[in-house]
Amino acid sequence: MRAASDSDDTGPLEIDPLGSVLAGLLRMPGMRVAHVVDARRGVVAAAVGAATPDDGTALVQLARAVLPFAAGPDALDDVVLFSRDSVHVLRESEEPGTVLHVCLDRRHGDLDAARRALRVAGLQQAVPASQDAVPVAQSPPPPPSR
Repeated sequence: MRAASDSDDTGPLEIDPLGSVLAGLLRMPGMRVAHVVDARRGVVAAAVGAATPDDGTALVQLARAVLPFAAGPDALDDVVLFSRDSVHVLRESEEPGTVLHVCLDRRHGDLDAARRALRVAGLQQAVPASQDAVPVAQSPPPPPSR
């Protein structure tokens, strides 16, 4: 047992509840990556899994596009996007302006289970946006349409 005066003592153990909850999502079959995106500040507040470097910018753009549809009397619950190999699910969290994202393997993932997992209260309570998240690079606005 290590004494409190040991020179390699790094202080109190810090636990990241949001990271732990997101890591729990990765135990689901076919789950590849999970993110929390603060669309207002343009940051990925938390991420676990096999993300690519371009994911942050694309997710901020997607989250900003989804938010207007997540409000109002006929608000969307989830936005589901299919690609050749993946399924992406985005859901606004209870923290305003914050979007949850998961990506799962199209063949091995369970879309219904992923959607249910994003509604779980434990995840919703762990979401308050991280103040020390790093802003992602902003892409230039699209050219005006003609």
